[in-house]
Amino acid sequence: MSNIVKGYEGAVLMDSTIGTSLAPSTGYVNAVQVAEIDSFTLNMSADTFEATSFGDTDKEYEYGTKGGTLSFSGSLASTELGSSEGQDAIQQMYLASNSLRKPWFRLQLSTAAADKVFRGTVTGYSIGANVNDKQTFSAEVQLSGGIQTT
Repeated sequence: MSNIVKGYEGAVLMDSTIGTSLAPSTGYVNAVQVAEIDSFTLNMSADTFEATSFGDTDKEYEYGTKGGTLSFSGSLASTELGSSEGQDAIQQMYLASNSLRKPWFRLQLSTAAADKVFRGTVTGYSIGANVNDKQTFSAEVQLSGGIQTT
């Protein structure tokens, strides 16, 4: 029997101090959970470059540097409801005048699985709504440095 991880067991957390001081070993004292997430996707990729030698009949490729993005979206949390601290921090990071700030993020897949920990820069933030539907938000984080598993 396989252990399937359900989506509702996951969470995205971010260092609420909006700085670079929160290392994975400190226990995330200042971490806040981003509220009301409906979905998240961690995209990891690696550059490749062609290394074909003169005279080869087939192309050869070499593995390059790694990178990735974290995308997540959900229901817009109202400040009046007291559950928007994480969403407010994400928006604050996007609007910050210093776009080079890289807070720590923690992606929890479940309480039983190892977390993915990384630094990143918020490169996109959007809010929207249909006339008869809930208001939504989404964010995009560009990873900076490697991903650690804790």
